[in-house]
Amino acid sequence: MTRVLCYSWSERTARVAAAVAAELAVEMDRIVAPRVRAGGLWGMLVWGRAARAGADTPVEVPPVDWPRFGALVLAAPVWAGRVAVPMASFLRAHPALPPRLGLVMTGADPRRPAGAFADFARLAGREPLATLYVARARVERGDFAPDIAEFCAALAAGP
Repeated sequence: MTRVLCYSWSERTARVAAAVAAELAVEMDRIVAPRVRAGGLWGMLVWGRAARAGADTPVEVPPVDWPRFGALVLAAPVWAGRVAVPMASFLRAHPALPPRLGLVMTGADPRRPAGAFADFARLAGREPLATLYVARARVERGDFAPDIAEFCAALAAGP
């Protein structure tokens, strides 16, 4: 059994994560970060700097026994080339994860952020079976269904 866990600042990541959950026919849970507010350019600068500094923030996560799932898909936006602070905070506080991981990221850059995926894998403590990056413009156009199918197939094909 698989589960999807998502943090989304602007709902773009949530849109992609929901499509992954629908393709896999599984539930999606959300990370809530009460202190993190979408605050335009200023908020992006503050939280981007926090991401680069490795800062933490309090997060609220459903009381789920994550290791009992066969696989977990983690979805988060890229902030200043790193994993968003709320997802990073979750990963630092909840090291017990299923052995099979899929990582989904969204961001403004049209290019895949290799450094952000390396950061994500380091925080998760393992290499993912599948990764997916969807740039903001593609999320807004709804132009990512083939990528979702490919990601889900790679996750299913893993050991």
